[in-house]
Order: sequence, then structure tokens, then C-alpha cells
Amino acid sequence: MGRKNRFNQGYNQQQFNQVNDLTVTSTYNQNVRQYYILGEHLGSEGRNLEFKAGPGFLHNGYRENVSKYICAFANSRENGKLLLGVLDNGEVHGYSCTHQDEDKIRRDTDEAMKVISPPIFPEYYAVRFVPVVDDYQNVCGNTKVIEICLNGNQLTTTEVLYSTKKGSYQRRDGGTHELTPYEIQEWVKQRYVGEIEKLEKNEQNLQSDLQSRLSINRQLEEKMSEKNEKLKQMQFENEKLSYEITQQKRENQQLLAEIQDVRHLSKSEQGNEEPTNCTYMEDNQRCCRIFMDGYDWAATRNQTDLIKHVY
Repeated sequence: MGRKNRFNQGYNQQQFNQVNDLTVTSTYNQNVRQYYILGEHLGSEGRNLEFKAGPGFLHNGYRENVSKYICAFANSRENGKLLLGVLDNGEVHGYSCTHQDEDKIRRDTDEAMKVISPPIFPEYYAVRFVPVVDDYQNVCGNTKVIEICLNGNQLTTTEVLYSTKKGSYQRRDGGTHELTPYEIQEWVKQRYVGEIEKLEKNEQNLQSDLQSRLSINRQLEEKMSEKNEKLKQMQFENEKLSYEITQQKRENQQLLAEIQDVRHLSKSEQGNEEPTNCTYMEDNQRCCRIFMDGYDWAATRNQTDLIKHVY
């Protein structure tokens, strides 16, 4: 292919300046090739890489084949890449396909993804048609490597086993393995064992939290009980004090009545003379002392004695 053919294919000259600059980072967190070199070796297949020559894979059950390998990548929960146009030994041969072929391959890939259960949505996979160049960086016509990439580590459905109509598959070092019923049962058992362990751990955490809360509640109840006892004691003391105050008031009223009687008695003895500047005081013998007009009058409670002292 000459220079004219290369640019007729619509590729930028800058794409072919550096043969060694083969990869860039994509949104799928996988290496994205700008082109492949005819005859180069890509290494060997692995857990996340599968090679297929192209014609047989594309024309003999393409949808079934794609769903099988994508299902295996999905069950491994890792990014996976299926390369069509690469021999099993990793040598790049490419596959000749027109724009119409590309459109058909994209449609068939979408249909293949719908066969997988649970379905894998378009945001988790991509189909790319990467040109193949010769040693002189000339584009080899319509020869391309078809990349079908799965962003497996971003799948949100992680608690189920992906399967197709033919069965469930899983990637194992350099190959795709169909899971047997026993292996599926073991996978489910391990999943539920993990879930049970998680639930048991959550239960232990809840029990510990419950015990801690019960301990706090007991402490609060003890404090509330102590406060209630103190409150009852204060209420009792207040009632007692109120009773004493009431009794004291009654005694004071009775004492005032006795004082009035003494005053009337004093008036009768002194010719009904009304004393002035009268002062009353209760002494330690619970008798009434009356200070009137320079005299010290003393009257006992039973009002039987009246003693006059010089003030």
C-alpha cells in the first residue's frame, strides 16, 4: 500500500509516526491500541485475553461464541478482551471487513450480550475495529483486528452467576471453562456461606451494640432511681417543714390571743390605763413578757399569775 492509499483510509499521519507508541488509556481501564502491526506477536492468552483467527468464529455461531467468552469474563469479575484476527500463538493476521461488516458485527455483538443473563448493558462493553499496518506503517486495506472489550470489574451485579442458554462459563488461565452442575452448586454454596458469615458478624455487632445500650439504660435507670429517692426525701422534709410552720403559726396565734387577755387584765388593775410603747417578747419558759411604760410585765400561759417588774 502506498501513501495515497493510507490517507484514503482516513487515518491521521500522526497515528503512524511511532511504531513503539502502541497504547493509550481508555475509559474501560484497558490498553487501547491505535493499530496493530501485521505479523507481530502479542504474547499468550490469559485470564483476561482470548485470541481468535476470525473467519470460523465470525461465520459459525458468532453470537453464541461471543456470549460464551463474555460470560466467562463477567464471572471472573475482571476486565476481558476478545481479539478477532489474532492466531492462537498471538500472531496478528487481521480480518478483512468492510463498513457494512462492521455494522453487522456490532449488531450481532449487541444481540449476543442480550443472551447473557443477567444482561450486560452497553456501558460495560465496547466493540472496536483497529487497523492493521505493515512494517512500513502502511494500512493493509480493510484488514483489522476486532476487539470486544468487557469492563468486568465495574459490573454492578456481583452476587449472581452469569450464564447463557448453553450454560455458565468461567475464565481459567488461558481458557474458558464450562461450569458443571456441581461447580455451580459449590459457587452458590460459597456465596451463601459468605452471606451467612456476613449476617452472623452483623448479628454479633448488633448483640454487642444491644448489650452496650442495655448497660447504658441500666445506669440511667439507677441514676433516675437515686434522683427519685432524693426527690421523695425532699418532699417528705418539705411536708414536715410545712407541718411545723403550720403548728408554729397556730401557737403564735394562740400566744397573741393570750397576750390580748393579759393586756385586758392589766388595764383592769391599773384603772383602765392604756399602756403605751408596748413591746412583747417570749422567753425560754414559754411565758409572755410584756414591756409597757417602763414596767416589765410577765404572764404565764394559764394567765393565773401576773408579775410586775420595774423596767
